[in-house]
Amino acid sequence: MYSVERIKDSMRINNTKNDEQIDSDIHACLSALVMAGIAVKDAQGNAKDDPLIDKAVEWYCKASLDYQGEANRYTKAYEGLRNSMQGCGDYRL
Repeated sequence: MYSVERIKDSMRINNTKNDEQIDSDIHACLSALVMAGIAVKDAQGNAKDDPLIDKAVEWYCKASLDYQGEANRYTKAYEGLRNSMQGCGDYRL
């Protein structure tokens, strides 16, 4: 499940310098996925524990922070995954 700590682990960050931005990016990504018609919550309204949603959040955050100077690469990866999820019935709102 996505969290600030999990995103920081994926980027090997051990300080709190970017915590607020990462938290904001997580929420922005989830909102963007919902706007794209992708369900990020289950029928009970709880956050889905789904590896593809987690990966989309990770790539969105890495793009936002220009992780390893590869913002463009992570943006394309996020957009490709988002587009694939849009076409899959399991993720439709």
